[in-house]
Amino acid sequence: MCPTIGMTPRQLQKFLDDNGLSQRGAAREIGIHERTMRAYIAGNFPVPRPVEYALRWIASQRTPKQKVKR
Repeated sequence: MCPTIGMTPRQLQKFLDDNGLSQRGAAREIGIHERTMRAYIAGNFPVPRPVEYALRWIASQRTPKQKVKR
């Protein structure tokens, strides 16, 4: 795997689901357009490793109550 490419689209969607994050909310949290997030989920673009790291950091800062599925 290329060192600059992070998780797969399926892994990204599962990560969002497991952490109670919507695509829109996750995009806002890391400062990207929600269309870009949808493109990552759809597999139109590879998920960059910095996006993965940012999402993992955000998820680590959330309380268990915030991680409840919506």
